[in-house]
Amino acid sequence: MATIDIEQTHDFPIDEAKTVLRALIDDFQQKNQELVKDVAWESDGASALATGNGFSARFVVDENQASVSVDLNLMLRPFKKKIAARLERKLEEALCP
Repeated sequence: MATIDIEQTHDFPIDEAKTVLRALIDDFQQKNQELVKDVAWESDGASALATGNGFSARFVVDENQASVSVDLNLMLRPFKKKIAARLERKLEEALCP
């Protein structure tokens, strides 16, 4: 069961929404290389699985919204609210210009 579930609506065409989500994840991965070990994108570019130290996160974007489901290990669960708030803020900044 996911520890964090977030949804953010958007008004982008689907291809642009995919590009925005990919840029957001790529930027986070570059800035946090010690945390994010791998990001595997599906062939359609609409979803990805990111894994790293103590977490796995599934990102999905469709015509109307982007969603992220994050599973945290026991060591990270005390930081759940802080992690969720940051994810919400980043998705809103990227998808609600």
